[in-house]
Amino acid sequence: MTNIYPDRASYRITSGPDSWRTRQQGAATLILTVILLVAAVLIIIYAANHSLTQQKTSSNLYANNQAYEAAEAGLEFGIQYLSKNAVSILASPAGGFINYGPANASITNVTQGNNSRFSIVYTNPTANNYDQIWIAATGTSTDGSSSRTVRQLVQKKPLLITLPVNPSSILGRADLQGSANVTNLQGNTTIVAGSTISFKGSASTTTTTGGSDKNTTGADIQPNSPSLNGMSADQFFQTYFGTSMATIKNMVATFYPSGSSPSLDGVTGTSIWVDQDYSETGNATIGSGSAPVLLIVNGNFNIGGTVTIYGFVFATGNISSSNGTPEIIGGFASAGNLSLQGNPSITYDNSVLNATIQSTAIYAKIPGSWKDF
Repeated sequence: MTNIYPDRASYRITSGPDSWRTRQQGAATLILTVILLVAAVLIIIYAANHSLTQQKTSSNLYANNQAYEAAEAGLEFGIQYLSKNAVSILASPAGGFINYGPANASITNVTQGNNSRFSIVYTNPTANNYDQIWIAATGTSTDGSSSRTVRQLVQKKPLLITLPVNPSSILGRADLQGSANVTNLQGNTTIVAGSTISFKGSASTTTTTGGSDKNTTGADIQPNSPSLNGMSADQFFQTYFGTSMATIKNMVATFYPSGSSPSLDGVTGTSIWVDQDYSETGNATIGSGSAPVLLIVNGNFNIGGTVTIYGFVFATGNISSSNGTPEIIGGFASAGNLSLQGNPSITYDNSVLNATIQSTAIYAKIPGSWKDF
């Protein structure tokens, strides 16, 4: 028989132990490959989920920060709004408590430039005590997915800390002409000046015990006052406000910068800073007996026409009148000189001045009372 396998030594049987081992190695390779593929898929899924989670976390963090910033903006706005609108906010307490805000569109769902919103609510912690107020500001993110609330306790703080006890105080000299009159029927002093006081024409002062004119020097006027002698304009200002001009300038409710055109007719119950010389000589009523104003003019102030001012006027420069029948009811002070002509009338009224202190007070933060819970 012919040998069809001439080299039997080179012949390998296709079955038996060697064949089984080869199949086993192939199966192991396949299993390992599948495991690696599954692991790769799991890694890809995890990476995708992690990326998505990171995106959601980042988005939530952004929305949370946006809501927080809106709440903080609302809180700062709320403090200013309270100072300007305290009379209406405190007007209708229930059982000695206020809960003001939700019905007022000016402070509810207020939209900001980035479309986030804030809402403000005012409450008082102690019944019938409205000198301390809680301001709660809730901010909402642009997409509405996040909201944050911050709270701040504020304390009522008067801008005018010293009640004037006479109609007029002038750091410089006082010159009264025409029919100018300064009246104080609630005390014995009309004009206190750091320099001379002079009268011409029919100008006069009036108190319950007498007065002064060009012929009579009464005890009601105090020229060259020792209390004003050597006092600087800044010290004179702090006599009434207890702090610097720069501080009060940033605290007033209404500020008119240099170059503006103040329109004050009908304005009541507020504090006003005019950062320039100012003249009011038309037909205007500024303030009222129950809601007077605090008017600070950083410069010279001229009054005329039929203007009536209820409250307290302070000028860093001169105060003057040249015509008409203007009237100040309350009092004024000038860090410059006083020159009254025409028929001006200055009448001291301590009830108006007391109301000025109350109606123009601001609310300031109480340190350590801020909360975000």
